[in-house]
Amino acid sequence: MDENVLLAVSNIIALLPILRVWYMQRYWECLLFVLTCITSIMQHLTDTKHGRNGNKNTSRFFLWLDRITASMCALYLLIRAYYYPMKMLRSLPIGVVGVSMMIWSEHDNCSRKHRAVLHVAWHVIAYCCLNSLLMI
Repeated sequence: MDENVLLAVSNIIALLPILRVWYMQRYWECLLFVLTCITSIMQHLTDTKHGRNGNKNTSRFFLWLDRITASMCALYLLIRAYYYPMKMLRSLPIGVVGVSMMIWSEHDNCSRKHRAVLHVAWHVIAYCCLNSLLMI
């Protein structure tokens, strides 16, 4: 399977928090998570970093959209952490591991295979942590 497609498909785990907020009728949060998932999918499909087979014309555009929506999710998490600090503290250790995997996957000293595995793991951890923080 193409690395770009694998990374894009790994966003399927975003359905956990998306469906949770949908059923809780928190539609603005649902919109944020859907946009974050879609921009991540598009970014990974068009990504040309690390020798990937993406589209050079749109790669940078979707990279910045992905960064913006991911930053909006991070801000959302900080706001939730303010209101529910104990919930955040329980998720913090695994979240730190996930962010570390994402950072490590961006280094050039990783092989392509390791980079893909680390980044898929990052997606799983990020969306699962987000989902667990919504269980309040």
